[in-house]
Amino acid sequence: QPITVTIPVGDAYNGQTINIYHQSAGESDWTSGLTCTVSAGLCVFETNHATVYSAGDEPASGLESEDSSPGIIQSLVSFFSKKDAPKAKITSWKASLKENTTGVSCPVKVQLEIKGKRFDKNAEVKIGGTKASSVERKSSKKIIAKFCYADLQKVKTDFKRTIKVNNPNADEEKAKKKIDINKISSIYTEEKLTPSSLEGALSIQKALIQLGYLDAQYATGFYGPLTTDAVKKFQADNGIEQTGNVGPLTREKLAKKS
Repeated sequence: QPITVTIPVGDAYNGQTINIYHQSAGESDWTSGLTCTVSAGLCVFETNHATVYSAGDEPASGLESEDSSPGIIQSLVSFFSKKDAPKAKITSWKASLKENTTGVSCPVKVQLEIKGKRFDKNAEVKIGGTKASSVERKSSKKIIAKFCYADLQKVKTDFKRTIKVNNPNADEEKAKKKIDINKISSIYTEEKLTPSSLEGALSIQKALIQLGYLDAQYATGFYGPLTTDAVKKFQADNGIEQTGNVGPLTREKLAKKS
């Protein structure tokens, strides 16, 4: 939303077009581009962000008082209050599991597609208290957020979580329907969970990592002692004979759980 900024520069500038300089927080350099035509000793213009402004022939050399020379008065504009900033609106969402091929630290990601309106380009998305690792704004009506599935699994108290969207400086928007972390569509089918191939062994390891039976660094495709032990633990928890091998019963249960 536009902010109207008024800088007193003095009647000596009436009728003149002068430069407006801005300086973002933490920066020492000034940037120009805007101008204003002075009337009644005032330089008035509109902007869409909060920053530090200076109007005149050249930018101010430091923070000045209202008694400073005309043309170098500096105005500090406050950020929007929450009641002024637009709040996002969630109308629907859908979640799916995606295999992460860019690294083993997070082998499985949750992709959350949210539809609604008034989504800001810097909107923050959370599932419960977990912040999305990335947020892609497709439009003001659609955003896609990604989470590391293992991070969502760390909180064991409640697998039904609230989806939240926060526009900068606005009140938080919560989805009416909660997401159940344990009921997101699986990416692993029984056909993929075959230890006889490198790809199959890797899928088994990623499924075990997703379920908390194996550390993420061991998604290697090598079906060794660590993977065997993890399979045995999974089998013990699911009433299957602890062989360490992924046979038909283990495949079926692993596909349903992961």
